[in-house]
Amino acid sequence: ESSKQMQQTASAAEESAREAAAEAHRQEMEMIWRPLSFAEKNILKARKKLREVEKIEEAMQSGEKKIEQTQLEKVKKKSQLLAELQTLEERSSSQGGRTLEQLELAEYLRKQHEEKTQAAIHIQRVVRGHLVRIQLEHQYEEDDAAAAAAAGSSNVNEREEETISSKAKESSSNSKAGEAEAAAAEAAAAAAAAAEEKGKQQKKDEKKAAKEEGQAKASSKAEAAAAKAKQAP
Repeated sequence: ESSKQMQQTASAAEESAREAAAEAHRQEMEMIWRPLSFAEKNILKARKKLREVEKIEEAMQSGEKKIEQTQLEKVKKKSQLLAELQTLEERSSSQGGRTLEQLELAEYLRKQHEEKTQAAIHIQRVVRGHLVRIQLEHQYEEDDAAAAAAAGSSNVNEREEETISSKAKESSSNSKAGEAEAAAAEAAAAAAAAAEEKGKQQKKDEKKAAKEEGQAKASSKAEAAAAKAKQAP
Protein backbone atom coordinates (compact mmCIF):
# COMPACT_ATOMS: atom_id res chain seq x y z
CA GLU A 1 0.00 0.00 0.00
CA SER A 2 2.87 2.36 0.79
CA SER A 3 4.32 1.84 -2.70
CA LYS A 4 0.90 2.38 -4.26
CA GLN A 5 0.39 5.60 -2.30
CA MET A 6 3.81 6.84 -3.40
CA GLN A 7 2.94 6.13 -7.03
CA GLN A 8 -0.37 7.95 -6.64
CA THR A 9 1.41 10.89 -5.00
CA ALA A 10 3.99 10.98 -7.81
CA SER A 11 1.23 10.82 -10.44
CA ALA A 12 -0.65 13.63 -8.73
CA ALA A 13 2.53 15.71 -8.58
CA GLU A 14 3.21 15.13 -12.28
CA GLU A 15 -0.36 16.08 -13.13
CA SER A 16 -0.08 19.25 -11.05
CA ALA A 17 3.24 20.09 -12.74
CA ARG A 18 1.67 19.61 -16.17
CA GLU A 19 -1.28 21.78 -15.23
CA ALA A 20 1.03 24.46 -13.84
CA ALA A 21 3.15 24.37 -17.02
CA ALA A 22 0.03 24.59 -19.18
CA GLU A 23 -1.26 27.53 -17.14
CA ALA A 24 2.11 29.28 -17.36
CA HIS A 25 2.15 28.77 -21.11
CA ARG A 26 -1.40 30.10 -21.37
CA GLN A 27 -0.49 33.19 -19.34
CA GLU A 28 2.62 33.68 -21.41
CA MET A 29 0.63 33.47 -24.65
CA GLU A 30 -1.94 35.85 -23.20
CA MET A 31 0.81 38.27 -22.24
CA ILE A 32 2.33 38.07 -25.72
CA TRP A 33 -0.80 38.41 -27.84
CA ARG A 34 -3.15 40.37 -25.58
CA PRO A 35 -4.05 43.69 -27.29
CA LEU A 36 -2.63 46.85 -25.74
CA SER A 37 -4.90 48.86 -23.51
CA PHE A 38 -5.03 52.66 -23.61
CA ALA A 39 -2.88 52.91 -20.48
CA GLU A 40 -0.33 50.43 -21.90
CA LYS A 41 -0.07 52.45 -25.12
CA ASN A 42 0.68 55.57 -23.07
CA ILE A 43 3.36 53.62 -21.15
CA LEU A 44 5.07 52.70 -24.42
CA LYS A 45 4.88 56.31 -25.61
CA ALA A 46 6.52 57.47 -22.38
CA ARG A 47 9.20 54.82 -22.75
CA LYS A 48 9.91 56.02 -26.31
CA LYS A 49 10.38 59.59 -25.06
CA LEU A 50 12.73 58.41 -22.29
CA ARG A 51 14.83 56.48 -24.77
CA GLU A 52 15.18 59.60 -26.91
CA VAL A 53 16.36 61.46 -23.85
CA GLU A 54 18.87 58.71 -23.04
CA LYS A 55 20.29 58.92 -26.57
CA ILE A 56 20.70 62.69 -26.22
CA GLU A 57 22.50 62.19 -22.90
CA GLU A 58 24.86 59.70 -24.50
CA ALA A 59 25.60 62.18 -27.28
CA MET A 60 26.26 64.92 -24.69
CA GLN A 61 28.69 62.67 -22.82
CA SER A 62 30.56 61.66 -25.97
CA GLY A 63 30.70 65.21 -27.32
CA GLU A 64 30.55 63.93 -30.90
CA LYS A 65 27.96 66.42 -32.13
CA LYS A 66 26.36 69.68 -31.12
CA ILE A 67 23.22 69.38 -29.02
CA GLU A 68 20.31 71.54 -30.09
CA GLN A 69 18.21 73.58 -27.67
CA THR A 70 15.11 71.49 -28.28
CA GLN A 71 17.05 68.39 -27.31
CA LEU A 72 18.27 70.09 -24.14
CA GLU A 73 14.67 70.89 -23.27
CA LYS A 74 13.81 67.18 -23.57
CA VAL A 75 16.66 66.28 -21.24
CA LYS A 76 15.36 68.75 -18.65
CA LYS A 77 11.98 66.96 -18.72
CA LYS A 78 13.48 63.54 -17.92
CA SER A 79 12.39 63.54 -14.27
CA GLN A 80 8.91 64.60 -15.34
CA LEU A 81 8.79 61.73 -17.86
CA LEU A 82 9.91 59.23 -15.20
CA ALA A 83 7.16 60.39 -12.87
CA GLU A 84 4.62 60.20 -15.71
CA LEU A 85 5.77 56.66 -16.53
CA GLN A 86 5.40 55.58 -12.90
CA THR A 87 1.90 57.05 -12.77
CA LEU A 88 0.90 55.29 -16.01
CA GLU A 89 2.21 51.96 -14.70
CA GLU A 90 0.24 52.30 -11.48
CA ARG A 91 -2.89 53.19 -13.42
CA SER A 92 -2.40 50.22 -15.78
CA SER A 93 -1.88 47.83 -12.85
CA SER A 94 -5.01 49.10 -11.12
CA GLN A 95 -6.97 48.43 -14.33
CA GLY A 96 -5.59 44.88 -14.67
CA GLY A 97 -3.05 45.94 -17.30
CA ARG A 98 0.67 45.41 -17.59
CA THR A 99 3.63 47.41 -16.33
CA LEU A 100 6.54 48.54 -18.54
CA GLU A 101 8.61 45.55 -17.43
CA GLN A 102 5.78 43.17 -18.35
CA LEU A 103 5.27 44.90 -21.70
CA GLU A 104 8.97 44.62 -22.51
CA LEU A 105 8.91 40.95 -21.49
CA ALA A 106 5.86 40.39 -23.73
CA GLU A 107 7.65 42.10 -26.61
CA TYR A 108 10.76 39.98 -26.04
CA LEU A 109 8.69 36.76 -25.90
CA ARG A 110 6.76 37.75 -29.02
CA LYS A 111 9.98 38.32 -30.95
CA GLN A 112 11.32 34.99 -29.72
CA HIS A 113 8.09 33.28 -30.76
CA GLU A 114 8.28 34.89 -34.22
CA GLU A 115 11.93 33.88 -34.61
CA LYS A 116 11.12 30.29 -33.62
CA THR A 117 8.19 30.25 -36.02
CA GLN A 118 10.36 31.57 -38.86
CA ALA A 119 13.06 29.02 -38.01
CA ALA A 120 10.48 26.22 -37.99
CA ILE A 121 9.13 27.38 -41.37
CA HIS A 122 12.67 27.49 -42.77
CA ILE A 123 13.41 23.99 -41.45
CA GLN A 124 10.14 22.72 -42.96
CA ARG A 125 11.08 24.21 -46.32
CA VAL A 126 14.56 22.69 -46.19
CA VAL A 127 13.20 19.28 -45.23
CA ARG A 128 10.47 19.49 -47.87
CA GLY A 129 13.03 20.45 -50.50
CA HIS A 130 15.28 17.58 -49.42
CA LEU A 131 12.38 15.12 -49.63
CA VAL A 132 11.44 16.45 -53.06
CA ARG A 133 15.04 16.01 -54.25
CA ILE A 134 15.10 12.43 -52.93
CA GLN A 135 11.78 11.72 -54.64
CA LEU A 136 13.08 13.17 -57.92
CA GLU A 137 16.29 11.14 -57.67
CA HIS A 138 14.23 7.96 -57.14
CA GLN A 139 12.02 8.92 -60.07
CA TYR A 140 15.08 9.51 -62.27
CA GLU A 141 16.50 6.13 -61.23
CA GLU A 142 13.21 4.39 -62.03
CA ASP A 143 13.02 6.18 -65.40
CA ASP A 144 16.60 5.16 -66.22
CA ALA A 145 15.88 1.55 -65.23
CA ALA A 146 12.71 1.54 -67.33
CA ALA A 147 14.59 3.00 -70.29
CA ALA A 148 17.36 0.40 -69.91
CA ALA A 149 14.78 -2.39 -69.71
CA ALA A 150 13.01 -1.04 -72.79
CA ALA A 151 16.33 -0.85 -74.66
CA GLY A 152 17.18 -4.41 -73.64
CA SER A 153 13.76 -5.63 -74.74
CA SER A 154 14.19 -3.81 -78.05
CA ASN A 155 17.59 -5.46 -78.59
CA VAL A 156 16.09 -8.88 -77.81
CA ASN A 157 13.27 -8.26 -80.26
CA GLU A 158 15.74 -7.17 -82.93
CA ARG A 159 17.83 -10.31 -82.39
CA GLU A 160 14.71 -12.47 -82.56
CA GLU A 161 13.64 -10.74 -85.76
CA GLU A 162 17.13 -11.25 -87.23
CA THR A 163 17.02 -14.94 -86.25
CA ILE A 164 13.56 -15.38 -87.79
CA SER A 165 14.65 -13.57 -90.97
CA SER A 166 17.81 -15.69 -91.19
CA LYS A 167 15.82 -18.89 -90.74
CA ALA A 168 13.31 -17.73 -93.34
CA LYS A 169 16.10 -17.03 -95.82
CA GLU A 170 17.71 -20.38 -95.06
CA SER A 171 14.37 -22.13 -95.49
CA SER A 172 13.76 -20.31 -98.76
CA SER A 173 17.23 -21.24 -99.97
CA ASN A 174 16.69 -24.86 -98.98
CA SER A 175 13.31 -24.85 -100.70
CA LYS A 176 14.81 -23.46 -103.90
CA ALA A 177 17.61 -26.05 -103.78
CA GLY A 178 15.03 -28.81 -103.29
CA GLU A 179 13.01 -27.52 -106.21
CA ALA A 180 16.13 -27.41 -108.38
CA GLU A 181 17.04 -30.96 -107.37
CA ALA A 182 13.51 -32.13 -108.11
CA ALA A 183 13.56 -30.41 -111.49
CA ALA A 184 16.93 -31.99 -112.31
CA ALA A 185 15.69 -35.43 -111.26
CA GLU A 186 12.56 -34.98 -113.36
CA ALA A 187 14.61 -33.87 -116.35
CA ALA A 188 16.93 -36.86 -115.93
CA ALA A 189 13.95 -39.21 -115.73
CA ALA A 190 12.46 -37.68 -118.88
CA ALA A 191 15.79 -38.02 -120.70
CA ALA A 192 16.11 -41.64 -119.59
CA ALA A 193 12.55 -42.37 -120.78
CA ALA A 194 13.25 -40.69 -124.11
CA ALA A 195 16.48 -42.68 -124.54
CA GLU A 196 14.66 -45.90 -123.72
CA GLU A 197 11.90 -45.11 -126.19
CA LYS A 198 14.47 -44.27 -128.79
CA GLY A 199 16.29 -47.57 -128.21
CA LYS A 200 13.01 -49.48 -128.53
CA GLN A 201 12.18 -47.68 -131.76
CA GLN A 202 15.68 -48.32 -133.10
CA LYS A 203 15.33 -52.04 -132.37
CA LYS A 204 11.97 -52.07 -134.14
CA ASP A 205 13.51 -50.34 -137.14
CA GLU A 206 16.43 -52.77 -137.19
CA LYS A 207 14.04 -55.76 -137.06
CA LYS A 208 11.92 -54.27 -139.81
CA ALA A 209 15.00 -53.58 -141.97
CA ALA A 210 16.27 -57.13 -141.39
CA LYS A 211 12.88 -58.55 -142.29
CA GLU A 212 12.67 -56.51 -145.45
CA GLU A 213 16.22 -57.52 -146.36
CA GLY A 214 15.33 -61.19 -145.87
CA GLN A 215 12.23 -60.79 -147.98
CA ALA A 216 14.26 -59.07 -150.67
CA LYS A 217 16.81 -61.85 -150.68
CA ALA A 218 14.09 -64.45 -150.87
CA SER A 219 12.40 -62.66 -153.72
CA SER A 220 15.72 -62.34 -155.54
CA LYS A 221 16.37 -66.05 -155.14
CA ALA A 222 12.92 -66.87 -156.39
CA GLU A 223 13.37 -64.71 -159.42
CA ALA A 224 16.75 -66.31 -160.12
CA ALA A 225 15.25 -69.76 -159.83
CA ALA A 226 12.42 -68.84 -162.18
CA ALA A 227 14.85 -67.49 -164.66
CA LYS A 228 16.88 -70.69 -164.63
CA ALA A 229 13.74 -72.70 -165.05
CA LYS A 230 12.83 -70.79 -168.17
CA GLN A 231 16.26 -71.33 -169.66
CA ALA A 232 16.26 -75.06 -169.10
CA PRO A 233 15.46 -77.20 -172.26
